[in-house]
Amino acid sequence: MKIPAISIASHNITRLIIGGNPYSGISHQSPAASKAMEDYYTTHQIMADLSQAEQSGINTVLARADKHIMRTLNEYWNAGGTIQWIAQTPKPTEYSDLNDYLKIIACYKPIAIYHHGGTTDELYAQGQLNSLNDSLKRIRDLGCAVGIGTHDPQILKYCYTEGYDVDFYVCALYNHTRHRELYLPDDRDAAVAAIQAVPMPIIAIKVLAAGRNEPHGAFQFALENIKPIDAMAVGMSTQFQPDQIRQNALTVAKLIHTTGKRTLLSAQCMKEPKMKRIVEPEVMDTAEAAEAYDAMEHGEVDEAFVNRVIELGADTGHFLDVGTGPAQIPILLAQRCPNIHITAIDLSEEMLKIAKRHVADADLTDRITLEHVDAKTLPYPDNTFDGLISNSIVHHIHDSLCALKEMGRVVKPNGMVLIRDLIRPETPADAQAFVDRYAADDTPYQQKLYYDSFLAAFTLAEVNQMLIQMGMPGAVVVQSTDRHWSIERSMT
Repeated sequence: MKIPAISIASHNITRLIIGGNPYSGISHQSPAASKAMEDYYTTHQIMADLSQAEQSGINTVLARADKHIMRTLNEYWNAGGTIQWIAQTPKPTEYSDLNDYLKIIACYKPIAIYHHGGTTDELYAQGQLNSLNDSLKRIRDLGCAVGIGTHDPQILKYCYTEGYDVDFYVCALYNHTRHRELYLPDDRDAAVAAIQAVPMPIIAIKVLAAGRNEPHGAFQFALENIKPIDAMAVGMSTQFQPDQIRQNALTVAKLIHTTGKRTLLSAQCMKEPKMKRIVEPEVMDTAEAAEAYDAMEHGEVDEAFVNRVIELGADTGHFLDVGTGPAQIPILLAQRCPNIHITAIDLSEEMLKIAKRHVADADLTDRITLEHVDAKTLPYPDNTFDGLISNSIVHHIHDSLCALKEMGRVVKPNGMVLIRDLIRPETPADAQAFVDRYAADDTPYQQKLYYDSFLAAFTLAEVNQMLIQMGMPGAVVVQSTDRHWSIERSMT
């Protein structure tokens, strides 16, 4: 049973790639385990493992561009081996000039070169990621496919949003930069969400959590959560299991075959698909709807929203509140932060009438300006606002991506952002359960408004995809409550 392949640039690459960390004595377990790998992996043994990989249907190795790795690969190819090489740049301590070292790597004919993930993460933290552009161009000029590696799914999404000139990404399923040798389930969930959201080939690494995960279950999870255009690079060692490479290749081939059949069967036979988005009126344009919304109990949610705004660094400056509704959130924020001025906008004139009343009652007309504005066509220059907030408006807007792009345009690059809304449940019954739990004391009309909002909301995956397209560097998507998502960015 063959392992299917993906395409990166002009190259066909099997969806299971053999990883080279063991060959470089990198166990991610313990110093003793790493030393044992160094002792075991002689040139002869590395060549034997590569041969087993090729015999098992694996056509690519992903390995560091260490000098001993390059010489071993050269010897393997001279002996008749044909495995392809995806080269990872070493750490900066191992070369004096990356561009000069790239020339050395290219001499050994890798099909692709990608930038070391840990170093990528360090550059991002230092605000120096753009320094990669010259090296990426050099890789392309050398005739290799170009990639960027990272251990942080947020950096993956940032690089894609910024449009770096690459053919693929390499992303760890566990955030080694942040958590080192702690392999947390939440990290893996965040990684696959980002991988799903980026429509480019991605090679997933750390699939087995450096040997901590049982292979069958780990491979199954990865294959069910990465895209069909993605692959996995997995370190395999024959030291204690001589046929490990062959067994892993067989497991992955069977899983891909089974997953493909199951996906086809589901598409043909599923009678109750997950709930699709059902849009509601974009504007609450009746007095009845506006008054009913204002009368609903929002105090606890609004208070939590403002608390989070302050946690993200809001303290002073000019803020924009998109979809202010009855203006309770800007009122709370202005009361908590006396140095903030807020422009609060809404497309509903009826809502703005109520908001005007509340702002006057709070004696904040000098610090909160209300304006009748469409979020899809904001009349403000680029980079106008120090902060941007928006609560429960995105699901109302039919062209939500257009509005989100406008929000990204008018907030300053270092400005604070908190955009929050409901998560669309999987079924109408789930939506009704939320209504029963959180709106049991509301009127039937108010309950219907709440229910319709759930049906019009977005899933987390959809929000992640929109964030990639909207152009808001540094922002992340989080599930902030059992029923809310948030797009967040701290003020810097």
